[in-house]
Parts: sequence; C-alpha cells; structure tokens
Amino acid sequence: TVKFHLSFFWIFFFILAVYSNVVKIYLMIFLLMFIHEMGHVVIANLLGHKVKDIHVYPFGFSATIQHLNHLKPFHIILILIGGIGFHLVFPLLFKFLYDFDYISYVYYQYMIQINHSIFLFNLLPIFPLDGGRFLFSLFRVIFNYKFSKHFTLFISFVCIMILFIYSKLSMKIILIFISYLICIEIIREDEDYVDYQYYQRIVSK
Repeated sequence: TVKFHLSFFWIFFFILAVYSNVVKIYLMIFLLMFIHEMGHVVIANLLGHKVKDIHVYPFGFSATIQHLNHLKPFHIILILIGGIGFHLVFPLLFKFLYDFDYISYVYYQYMIQINHSIFLFNLLPIFPLDGGRFLFSLFRVIFNYKFSKHFTLFISFVCIMILFIYSKLSMKIILIFISYLICIEIIREDEDYVDYQYYQRIVSK
C-alpha cells in the first residue's frame, strides 16, 4: 500500500493561494504534477519496483521508489519517461476542454504555458528533478556509481547558482527548496553507496 505524506508547507501554500485568489490555478498545476508523478509510479510497478510512499510538497509530488537510484539505468530512464511523457499529452486534454467550453481561451492558453514551463523546468540537469536523474543514469552507463553521483550533484549546484542569479523571487524559493534536497543527498551519500552495494549483491544472486 502506497502511503501519502502531506507536508505542512503545502497547507501553508494552499492557504496563501486561497488568500491570493489563485487557488484554481494552483490546484490545476497540482493536478498536473500529481498525474506526472503517477506516471512514474505506474511504470515502476510495471517493471516490478516497489513504491513505498508519496510526499506532497508545495511545488509537487515525490514518489519514493525503493532503490530508484540503484536500478539499471535503462529502468530509471523508463520510469522518468513515464512521468515526463504526460506533459506531451496535457495540451490535447486542454484543447478538448476548450473545444467543449469547459475552460475559456485565456485559461486554455495559460495552462499550455504552465505545462510547457513545468516540462522544461523538470528537464533541467538538477538532481532530484527528472532531468538530473536522467543525467545521472547516462553517467552511470559510462562511469562508476560513486563518481556519477558526485558529478551529477556538482552539476546540479552549478545550475542552481546560475538560475538563482537570473531568476525571480518565486523561482528562488523553489531553488532553495531543491538545494535543501540536494544537501540531504550529499549528507547521506556514504549511506546511499552502502545501500547501492547491498542492492547490487541482492540482484546479482
């Protein structure tokens, strides 16, 4: 059974969205992110990998797929595509809603832009975004696990620093949150490598 964990910060941002009168847009973005994450979950299950829980953050969802970083690079890429691929389908859904007068033309155009932004942002080479995990998987094809992780986290920090300089306040808040997640990865890097070695011994039996 997959467990959902609701972050306190999500409640705070939801109240802020209601107060700012943008709750409809916030919930629509949240729905897109939920479908995106479910794409990862479905593909992981089809490949036989267990999904432990799903964390609900202010800016989206994060599914804990057991040993995700330790899987074969090809499996990781398939799981990533399972989520990213939905962003190519969403414009068709928005077009359907607009054609049948469920949403206005302005709202239709706005959601197209939002979907496009989420899609591109998620492809940034920043761990743990999908783009960062994709880069990590490619490195693992060439290099060993430890170097691939170090190099991916280094590139992630460089990208965050560049984006932080040129981004607006709202983006800076998101980047700070992602930096926090990267710091956690760095702190538990040795523990993660031990888990990786343990997983490799299990799958090799």
